[in-house]
Amino acid sequence: PELRREGSNNMPNKFVVFNGFDQNNLASLWISDGTSAGTSEVAVTGASANGLNPQGFAQFGSEVAFEGTDVNGDSGLWVTDGTSAGTSELSVSGAASGGINPQFMTGFGNKLLFEGADAAGNNNLWVSDGTSAGTSELSIPGASTTGLAPQDMTVFGNEVLFSGNDSSNHNNLWVTDGTAAGTSELQVAGTFPPGLFPQDL
Repeated sequence: PELRREGSNNMPNKFVVFNGFDQNNLASLWISDGTSAGTSEVAVTGASANGLNPQGFAQFGSEVAFEGTDVNGDSGLWVTDGTSAGTSELSVSGAASGGINPQFMTGFGNKLLFEGADAAGNNNLWVSDGTSAGTSELSIPGASTTGLAPQDMTVFGNEVLFSGNDSSNHNNLWVTDGTAAGTSELQVAGTFPPGLFPQDL
């Protein structure tokens, strides 16, 4: 993912963040501006001693979110602005004890949507503004009691389409604007009775 920072001449400087192995053979967070001198490992406080192993990068607003392994070995939600000081794990209320394990992260304007594990062990739809206080699970009417399990999230205009499980445990097409009230299952004629099973949106 590409980050943009304002330079002294008010022209945006571009950076890419990625997962790379360092001299200790640990999968770590790196940043590059496309030059040798401008490519370096980002020192991250709170990362696992076995490596942060950042994955699933998604840009939203001026930050990038990713899944990373913390010092406890838990799979958490992290955000970075490309600097050590600006990289941290979010402490998320209501997340599973072993980590929220964010998947299918999708930038949606200044919001981040993703599938995450809650304290009940269900995978549901979460939204974040990049802060701990601004990260929450959406309670979706009509979702499966064992978890909506949103996947293949795809931005489509002012909404996001995704596949999810309904209260009948059928996998169908859903749409969201990033709020619980604005999230619903699409009623589609002519689908297979157990569900449309939309893939590769």
